[in-house]
Amino acid sequence: MKSKYLKRVAPVVLGLFLILGLPATSFAYVGPGAGLSIIGSLLAFLAAIVIGIFGFLWFPVRRFLRKRKLAKERAAEEAASVYDTPVNGPGADVVKQGEKDA
Repeated sequence: MKSKYLKRVAPVVLGLFLILGLPATSFAYVGPGAGLSIIGSLLAFLAAIVIGIFGFLWFPVRRFLRKRKLAKERAAEEAASVYDTPVNGPGADVVKQGEKDA
């Protein structure tokens, strides 16, 4: 029953949108100030959409990069904890604990 209703109403609604969406010829003048305002508003709207999409996609990427960086730092800290000297410190000779010369 629902599909019969949609089959009857959909063409009528589509026809109304086409009639209202395609106006008759109008003889109006759009001056340079109004034209530039419209163009500027359109460009600002498109820029907002692009920036919004970029921000929406960038957040997960940034979070992934942070997690990867933290994992590398943790791995470096774990590797440094095995040795007496720091990984990048002065005199970073690799000497394991318990293997020092007496």
